[in-house]
Amino acid sequence: MKTLRIEEMTWQQVKQTMEQGYRRVIFALGSIEQHGPHLPLVTDTLIGDALAVRVAEKLGQTLVAPTIRPGCSEHHMSFAGSLSISSELLAALTRAYCQSLAQHGFETILLLPSHGGNFPTVARIVPELQRDISAKVIGYSDLVEFTKAQNAIAARFGVTPPESGAHAGCSETSLILAERADLVRMDQAQIGFVGDFVKLAQNLKPGAAGLDIKFDDISPIGVLGDPRGARADIGRELLEGLADHLAAFYRDALT
Repeated sequence: MKTLRIEEMTWQQVKQTMEQGYRRVIFALGSIEQHGPHLPLVTDTLIGDALAVRVAEKLGQTLVAPTIRPGCSEHHMSFAGSLSISSELLAALTRAYCQSLAQHGFETILLLPSHGGNFPTVARIVPELQRDISAKVIGYSDLVEFTKAQNAIAARFGVTPPESGAHAGCSETSLILAERADLVRMDQAQIGFVGDFVKLAQNLKPGAAGLDIKFDDISPIGVLGDPRGARADIGRELLEGLADHLAAFYRDALT
């Protein structure tokens, strides 16, 4: 197959591929929001795209639906260009995706949030979708575990958790260097908040449109972590390792 992305197929190709056993589909829930002075606003969407394809490859017989964007990013709205939708709208879009995919005969739908502000919505809506949608719906929604997995992979390269960060730090910057280096302005990379984000995340509460924080109160430049040591080879390992982590979660949920 030339592609797993249904948006790149004709409807006949989607139908034929499903007839060959591809009855599972995955899609990411990304964002269009600031990622510091050095990364593009499309960062979370690019990461979601890349992870969804890699997870689909690892699971087998899985197609990839388009990433939803923008996401719940109210906490980034102090930064120019950021877009945000409410949790209710994200939930409605996710429901519409799932209804459409189930109508076409997909039997299992996997949700993959690639932006922190979308995790609470995924956690909230999955039980409703499991009740209302004919397909089996599985959503990953543990932001703390995702951050820990990311930090563990980065640590193999000597990157500490504070440097790895959770937003535009070494890890996310490395991921974009691996996927779209042409969009990264490493000459503008600056150290941001380097405190304990895992502890911070555990105390965050979901708001109406994302996490109940004002991001510039934590980091005036919009960075959690230190992106200055980012490298494409670290990004490639992160993509592979995070895809393994996610694929393992979905496999467990499928059994």
